[in-house]
Amino acid sequence: MTEDAAFTNEDEDEPIEESVRELVDQMLDHLDWDLDVEVHGDDPETLRVELYGEDREILVRNRAEVLEVFQYLTNRIFGRALSERRIVVDCEGFRAQKEAELQEIAARVSERVKLSGQEEELASMNPYERRIVHLAVAELEGVTTESEGDGVMKRVVILPT
Repeated sequence: MTEDAAFTNEDEDEPIEESVRELVDQMLDHLDWDLDVEVHGDDPETLRVELYGEDREILVRNRAEVLEVFQYLTNRIFGRALSERRIVVDCEGFRAQKEAELQEIAARVSERVKLSGQEEELASMNPYERRIVHLAVAELEGVTTESEGDGVMKRVVILPT
């Protein structure tokens, strides 16, 4: 998609949250998936899109690849209209669970790195997952992180400081 194809909120009377909800609703209708959409814009940094319903398993199977696609597409389409905000698409708390899991892994591996003095490399992750790990490790003393690899899926390396 080119920048020219990105959404601009020319209808100033319609909140961006409503435009996002309408687009995601249309995508779900075209796919004939039984999912409802709620959009929450109360966070100044994040616009949260919550999907729930009968077809939720479609979104979260295979490492939530379909959920990631929805998040990627909505951010690409609405990016300029959102300025600095990001859209996070979730399905019945899946991301909160995943974030807690990644934070736990980051803490556990960081402790091993501090004790051994040896760096450890985590599995390949998408940008969202890497960000969670980087932020979790940044709060800890004695360790730091780097991303390694090419393309979208990179590995986080936790290193002693």
